[in-house]
Amino acid sequence: MLALCAISVAPCSEAVALHGNKATDDSVCDLAPHTIERLSRKALVPWTASAADQAEAYFRLGANFIVKNCVDKQILILHGSTDNQVDSLVLENIANRACVAAEVRRASLPVERAGRSSQGIELRCPIAKHSLLGADLTARESKESLRALLLRMQQSNHATSDDKKSVGVEALGARDCSKVSLGTVVLGGASSGCK
Repeated sequence: MLALCAISVAPCSEAVALHGNKATDDSVCDLAPHTIERLSRKALVPWTASAADQAEAYFRLGANFIVKNCVDKQILILHGSTDNQVDSLVLENIANRACVAAEVRRASLPVERAGRSSQGIELRCPIAKHSLLGADLTARESKESLRALLLRMQQSNHATSDDKKSVGVEALGARDCSKVSLGTVVLGGASSGCK
């Protein structure tokens, strides 16, 4: 089959699954189960970032996998939690940009994690807009690369952590040191932050 793919003008489809050990065939582009969780293993997306930034990063990771590994007419399979706003947004966005929206089939399929089950959804549709998805991904990358997006999210995450730390230090500065506390004993008595 590889020899045929090498001389063929049209892209050849092979068995494609985001989960490396999953048995599949060349009729599907399988990003299930737990699509977002599996995509998160490809890049660190801070959970403290805005839902819009998280959704953009996961969309890019999913779209990139599809553009590089899948072809038109394969059945795209996505799966995630309906309890998670980012999961739902990303899965719908990927399906609608890779497939004809009217052909996206939705089914309730629980999300199993650590012996617990929660509401989930599986989306299936034939990929029909592979080249458009690639063009969309290229346009997004030209505005801000995925690497730059992830870096911005990380820096924002660190800035938020630093802000919380500085607020904590300012709050300590207004404390009443006439009261003995464990902190007073451990820090060796009153400090200049006492009122």
